[in-house]
Amino acid sequence: MSTPSEQEDADIQRAIELSLQTEPEVIVLDSDASTTDDETSGVDGLPSVPTQEPELAPTTGMLGLDRKAMEQERLARKRKASISPPPFCKTPKLSDIEPGKSLSSTSIGTPPSIVHPIKVSTTLPYAGGAVKKTWALGHPRVDDIKLEEVLQKRGLILAVLSSFQWDVDWLLGKVDIENTQLYFVMQADTDEIKAQYRNETAAMPSLRLCFPSMEGQINCMHSKLMLLSYSTHLRVVVPTANLVPYDWGETGIMENTVFLIDLPRLPIDTTTAAVHQMTNFGKELVYFLQAMGLEQSIIDSMHRFDFSTTKDLAFVHTIGGAHSSDDSWRRTGYCGLGRAISDLGLRSHDSLKIEYVTSSVGSLNLDFVTMLYLAAQGDDGLTEYNWRTTPGSKKPKADDRNKQAAQQAAQKLVAEAFRIYFPSFETVKASKGGPTNGGTICFQSRWWNSPTFPRGLLRDCKSQRKGMLMHNKILYVYPLSHSYAESDDLDSNSWAYIGSANCSESAWGRLVKDRQTKQPKLNCRNWECGVVVPLRRAMALVRERASSTSIVEDVKGHVGKRNEERCGLKAFEGLIPVLMEYPGQEYGDGKPWFYSENCIRPWPFHPFITKCDSSPHLQLCLAWLTQAIKSWGRTRPTQSDLPSANMSSDGLLKDSKNGKKNVVIIGGGAAGMSCAATLAQHPDKFNVTILERMSVVGGQATSIPLDEKKYGTSWMNDGVQGGSPAFKHTLNFFQKYGHKEQAVKLQVSFGKGQDSFWTNCFPSHLVDRFTPDIRKFGKVLKIIKYTMPVLGLVPIKVMLRMFFFNQEFGEKMVFPLIALFLGTGNQTPNVCCAILERLFDDPNMKLWDYDPETLLPNLPLMVTFPHLETFYADWAADLKSKGVTIRTNTDVVSIQSRDSKSGIRLQTAPFDPEDKKGAGDGLGMQNKNPPATTETYDELVMCILADDAKKLLGKASTWKERFVLGGAKFFDDITITHTDSAYFQNNFEVAYSDDLCAAPKSQQQADQIAFSKNEKPGPDNEPPGFRPMYYTHSYPEDMHKIEMAFDCTNYQHQFRQDPSTPPAPDKSPVPYENHVFQSIFLDKTNSHLWTIDSIDESKIIERKWWHQLGHRWQHYVRVVPNMMFINSPGKGTHTTFAGSWTLVNMHEMACVSGISAAYRLGAGYEVFDDVAEDLVKKYLLISHGVLYKRGKNKEV
Repeated sequence: MSTPSEQEDADIQRAIELSLQTEPEVIVLDSDASTTDDETSGVDGLPSVPTQEPELAPTTGMLGLDRKAMEQERLARKRKASISPPPFCKTPKLSDIEPGKSLSSTSIGTPPSIVHPIKVSTTLPYAGGAVKKTWALGHPRVDDIKLEEVLQKRGLILAVLSSFQWDVDWLLGKVDIENTQLYFVMQADTDEIKAQYRNETAAMPSLRLCFPSMEGQINCMHSKLMLLSYSTHLRVVVPTANLVPYDWGETGIMENTVFLIDLPRLPIDTTTAAVHQMTNFGKELVYFLQAMGLEQSIIDSMHRFDFSTTKDLAFVHTIGGAHSSDDSWRRTGYCGLGRAISDLGLRSHDSLKIEYVTSSVGSLNLDFVTMLYLAAQGDDGLTEYNWRTTPGSKKPKADDRNKQAAQQAAQKLVAEAFRIYFPSFETVKASKGGPTNGGTICFQSRWWNSPTFPRGLLRDCKSQRKGMLMHNKILYVYPLSHSYAESDDLDSNSWAYIGSANCSESAWGRLVKDRQTKQPKLNCRNWECGVVVPLRRAMALVRERASSTSIVEDVKGHVGKRNEERCGLKAFEGLIPVLMEYPGQEYGDGKPWFYSENCIRPWPFHPFITKCDSSPHLQLCLAWLTQAIKSWGRTRPTQSDLPSANMSSDGLLKDSKNGKKNVVIIGGGAAGMSCAATLAQHPDKFNVTILERMSVVGGQATSIPLDEKKYGTSWMNDGVQGGSPAFKHTLNFFQKYGHKEQAVKLQVSFGKGQDSFWTNCFPSHLVDRFTPDIRKFGKVLKIIKYTMPVLGLVPIKVMLRMFFFNQEFGEKMVFPLIALFLGTGNQTPNVCCAILERLFDDPNMKLWDYDPETLLPNLPLMVTFPHLETFYADWAADLKSKGVTIRTNTDVVSIQSRDSKSGIRLQTAPFDPEDKKGAGDGLGMQNKNPPATTETYDELVMCILADDAKKLLGKASTWKERFVLGGAKFFDDITITHTDSAYFQNNFEVAYSDDLCAAPKSQQQADQIAFSKNEKPGPDNEPPGFRPMYYTHSYPEDMHKIEMAFDCTNYQHQFRQDPSTPPAPDKSPVPYENHVFQSIFLDKTNSHLWTIDSIDESKIIERKWWHQLGHRWQHYVRVVPNMMFINSPGKGTHTTFAGSWTLVNMHEMACVSGISAAYRLGAGYEVFDDVAEDLVKKYLLISHGVLYKRGKNKEV
């Protein structure tokens, strides 16, 4: 993805300036603490020993937190602020600790029979390390752990947290944000996103952000890691869980696994020496932190903790990017796994059995699985690499035959000894959450159906906790043969991996030959991390603990069991959790769970969306958006697939009170009025209030007065002017109040001069030149339609390059045309292809059909709107007569609360639109701080622009709302309404000229030329003459930037004639010098390109600024698919959002969004047209995630 220009991203600059105002505080893991970690100390190690779990306080909130207790703890900490931390716990002398082996060593390592003695601290809860399953709601607590117990927030000084998915609101409830510094390691693909995140968290001084590199081939920052610093120790945590509540068992649906170990703080005088005595585990952890880009102060402070107990553990990682140097590729990815196994003394030339529990399966083949198998034996990756890259001779020699035989033997062994545990469709379907909760378990049918996919390796993954799904990533590795004489032999080469890496090439990388150096190069697409725990390490820890504890007879008995009684996965039981049923069943006639085809809707995901081909996170978004877009005019989900809008079992739309529901609508534009009109059909259910800060309703649908004698009419619409005949709801509202749209055959004039001009009225040289591109464009539209997951979110500018279109074709034809469709202006290159395809193909949205000869068809039918100010006045009067309260000149100053208990509490104040402050651009309207009034309602519908809504919600907004609303990008444009015909003639082609016309290639084109010359009527007896209504031209300095314009006299019907009189088209009602034009200058950050000063000041009728949505592709990744997660009528925030910005910037879409908001609140929908009803269905599905029910609505 390309980084937006500085002009396009003024917000980034402001965020950067904000971050530079103060020098950042240095963060270290060993900061002095003013509080004590008074958690109950105990002994807990890697093997699970039954101990008495402390009873947790009863939960009082939805997050399971006792807010009263939290406040009491906070006050207690403040009272103890002067208490010094306890002295450091006694640790072994460094001189007594054998240094870890160098990572550059290529030896096999310590012989398997040797087990390092482990000195376990008696004061730290997880001094020897532990592997635990996550707690799950509704299941008995047996050797599990909650996130609260991992974090132990009392005494937590600093938390460095890395995750792929985030629920920040939920997470912040688990820590003491007043006394704990937070450091989030997150994915952000561009500088724009980084600045956005920093800007959104700038008000939290205790929070820092780190963004690992996402350059080149890197797709996903998938690692999950916690570094938790306390006054006495550092806790290193490697979970398989994301930082979201369902991964930590709070829904009782998903389970995960956690590795954690407590490392005591070293005395100050031994800190420096620890740098040279760091274990391999510590060295690789530091190496990984450096690669991710953590602050150096944090990395340096890692050396102030005692890593000696990690000597028999390995920290393995995958660092995203290409690794060419010998040292770099050997220590990361699957190569790093093999090296770690070798360094731990686990290298084996014997056959191994591997059981891989994974939550995501990539595009596998036997070569990849063999590669992982060899790494598990301790291979550094070169064996399989040499098999694959070393060319054989024409006459195979003995070495070639041996290599081929070894490869075939390895693959045969893999087929026998490698098992991948992944749930079947039936398992997910039968789980507690069902298919709607299988979104983070990922596999695609196209990989399963590949002829090279090793289907025989997969086994159905079923949790031992019935009904739960698994998000684990665990490898259990043990010898394939079970005949051992000594009890420790089985344990000596057995180990487990716990981490974030799924079974995919993205997670582990692939070793390839560098094209330039011809040397090995490891390509890694993800960031991952995990821990290797040898089984002998677990057994040694059991012995250590058993020698000093009298309550572990059952553990001693486990140690003494014969191998034949504890072979295979049974050997891990009681030491490292084995969470699935084994041996796993083969699929038989069944099939795996395919999330993109079976998952009905995406699971709620963290508020920072990123790209990752292998991630469930974005793929769910893509799959859902694709399904929704494709369903337009084609397939539709069934009733059982999606939740209904009118659910009553959970009280979603039911008023908890016996009286009417009080609904407040902020904004009296098309969305707000449509919502109020729909609610007003049910006066027995709703009291409706509209708050509008302007003096009239209508939003951007405004009108201005004109001198009728001079211009031929007394009014014109200066905002919204017209649309498509497919705008059924808009036209229906007009008809209800006696207003009538007028048909018009659209004529356009794009560009200036023979090399740039084209029109839909007659053939031009530019159209002739780009005929091959125009025909190819139609084919590409079909490709986009049927490959929506791949191309749907691709920006138009990227698509044009992908299919090798001529650059000028995009600049001179495609961009101006789409700007006409949506009013997207200078953001047209960033519009996503899904919208492009829908605008040509969808009957609810398209303005005209694609023409394979001219791109734009000849004289398509459009409609111009009636006097909009009068229409909205009539509409408002009717709503008032039905009991709707409409208060104009009323500003909502703040929103104080939004919940079921206190309702919607907001403050309002009088507003004077004529009070303008600022730079004279019309955007700085401010109030003079009149006294505010507090008002209370039951439901809130925000029918204002997204950035205004975000600003108004302020601190009352949720993280999801800030993320979604913040993703809508707006640009400030100015429209100059004027009569400077000379300016128009200088900048646009306003009349027919033989120089502009190309030679006709058909009789149809000859007729078009005759029409344009005023010699012959057009289709349907359209009055002859070239009378362009819509114009664009590009700036020579930047061909992607355009100026748009209207000849309103040619466009709007009231200029042409009185609609009540017979047509009189033989002459224009006013001379050309008295035509009323509109010149639209786009995006004030590009004002240096504008020619606004060339317009005769004396001929300007009005200047008006607009705050317009940019339909960037990011809008359809970040905003559109996530609207359903912030629309919560009847529950949660009791807030619903509406407006054209929620999907496409059209007056029709604004009306539909308001109607849909009312429908979600419980109002019925009046069915008057099948096309209109179909559009409401689609919108409810996309923006609310609900299925429309016609049966509950009133037939008209």
